[in-house]
Amino acid sequence: MLLTRGEYAEAERHLQRASLAAEAAGGGRALAAVLMNLGFVRVKRGFYAEATALFERGLALARSAGERRLAATLLQHLGHVATDLARYDDARARYDECLAIARAEGDQRRIVEALFFKALMHDQHSDFGEAERCLNEALPLARATGHREFEATCVSGLGVVACKRGQIERGLDLVRQGMAMSRGVGHKEGIAVCCFVLGFGTQALLGEAEADVYYREGLALAREIGHSRLLAMLLAAQGELLAQHGPASATQARAMCDEAVEIARRAGHGHELSFALEQRASLRTWLGEYAAGARDCEAAIAEARRIRSPEREAFAMARLAVNQVRGGAPAAAALTAARSLALLGRIGFGPAQIVSYLRRARALA
Repeated sequence: MLLTRGEYAEAERHLQRASLAAEAAGGGRALAAVLMNLGFVRVKRGFYAEATALFERGLALARSAGERRLAATLLQHLGHVATDLARYDDARARYDECLAIARAEGDQRRIVEALFFKALMHDQHSDFGEAERCLNEALPLARATGHREFEATCVSGLGVVACKRGQIERGLDLVRQGMAMSRGVGHKEGIAVCCFVLGFGTQALLGEAEADVYYREGLALAREIGHSRLLAMLLAAQGELLAQHGPASATQARAMCDEAVEIARRAGHGHELSFALEQRASLRTWLGEYAAGARDCEAAIAEARRIRSPEREAFAMARLAVNQVRGGAPAAAALTAARSLALLGRIGFGPAQIVSYLRRARALA
C-alpha cells in the first residue's frame, strides 16, 4: 500500500526489515519479491546502481524458482532503469522479454505496466508514434482489469503525446482527467507528474499564476514521497518561473535551479539534467547573465545528445537562441532557432506545440 501511494521513504524502512527476514528464511521467491520492491524504491530515490543490483539478484532468484510472472516484473523494472539511463537498446530488450512472458502467462496487469513503461521509453527517445501506440494498447487493458493507477497514467500519458503533436487543449484536458483519476486512487506520484505537465503546459497559455499553483503542489508531493526525478523537474520549472518576478526573487530562484541540477547530476538523470540546465539557462538570461546562460544551454544540448533525446536537444537550442538574441548575437540566434525548429518538426511536434513553446521562450526576448 505504501508503494501504491508513493510513500517511498516509509516503504524503504519496512522493506529493509523484510529483506533481512527473507534472507534468514532461506531466500527464494520471498526474497526475490522483497528485492524487487526495494529496488523499485531505490529507483524512485535516484540510486540506479543499487537498484540494478537488487533487480538482477531478484531476477536470478525468480528464474531459479521458476517464478515466471515475478521474473517478468523484474524485467520490467530493469527496462525502466535502462530507460532512465538512456540505454534504449537494453530497455527495449528487457521490455520485449517481459511482454513475451506476460502474454504467455496471461498476466494482463503486467502487460499494462510493461506497455506503459515502454511508451515512456519511446517518448523519451522522441518516438511519439510508438509511445502513443503502446498507450492505446495499454489503456483498454487497464480498464478491463481494474488497474486504476495505470489507467490514470495512460490517460495522462496520451495527453502528453497529444500536446507534443500540437493538440494542446485536448492534451491538457486528458492530463487533467488523468490527474483527477490519480487523486481518486491516492496515487501521489501520478498527481505530481500531472502537476508538472499542467504547470509547464499552461504557463504560456494561461499565465504564471496557474502554473505556480501546479508547481507548488507537485513540488510538495515530490519532496514528500522522495521522488528525485520529479523533484529535479519541478524545482527547475518553478525556479525559472520565479526568476521572472524580478531581482527580488533571484536568490531563491537560483537556489532552486541549482538544487535541480545537482539532484539530476548526482542521480544520473540525463533527461532531467538537460531540462534543469535549460531552465537555469533561462533564469540566467532573465538576470542578464548571458555568458553563463549560454554555457548552461550548451551543456543541456550536450546532455540531450548523450541520452539521444532530440526533443530535449531542440528545446535547449531554442533556449540558446533566446540567449543569443538577448546577448546581442541575432545572426547566431537565427541559425540556432532554425535548427531547433527543424529538429522539432522532424520528430513530429505539431505546429501549435512549437508555437506555444516559442511563445514561452519569446517572453525573454
